[in-house]
Amino acid sequence: PIGERWLAISVASVVGGAGFTFTVMPILAFISAAVVFRGRLIRTREMDKVGTNSTLIVDQLDLLGLRRSFFMRWDWIEPSLLRGVEAIILISIFAYQDLLGIPAFIILFSIFFHHYDNLYRALQGEQKPEWLSALGFFLGGRVLLIGIAALAGWSLTYFAWYFSLLFLGVSSLQWVMTHRVKGSKR
Repeated sequence: PIGERWLAISVASVVGGAGFTFTVMPILAFISAAVVFRGRLIRTREMDKVGTNSTLIVDQLDLLGLRRSFFMRWDWIEPSLLRGVEAIILISIFAYQDLLGIPAFIILFSIFFHHYDNLYRALQGEQKPEWLSALGFFLGGRVLLIGIAALAGWSLTYFAWYFSLLFLGVSSLQWVMTHRVKGSKR
């Protein structure tokens, strides 16, 4: 909850200043994530060995042609694992090719926003339009395209513009327009 976060930030800043706060907050975030993850593991082990059959998971996957979960009762971790794998691969490519700069940051930010958008659409029972995901090349296509571009020495600036306009601009406009149309039909 946000109240506890503000309390932790306030107390840490009074006790030790900004440096202490920026040291303590990631530690507290890690502890919080570990506690939540531990609870999730305990509950998952007690579940039946079948998938949740939830569209919430499938709508977040962003995989070409795959409309089902493949981890059975562990499917709740699938989207996070896929996001982590994509991030590690892209950051590794950028680091290996010495491309850690503004275009790489914009590409990563745009892709992470896309996943955030997918999550919140799924939580609302919606799915991102297939054409929008296809323009984003799905997870595998994005990694392959950016990897080839980086290894071939192409400028990442064009990809940064493309993904930011698509995922930040077009995706947001599409969502607003869809909800505006839905709102006018009520």
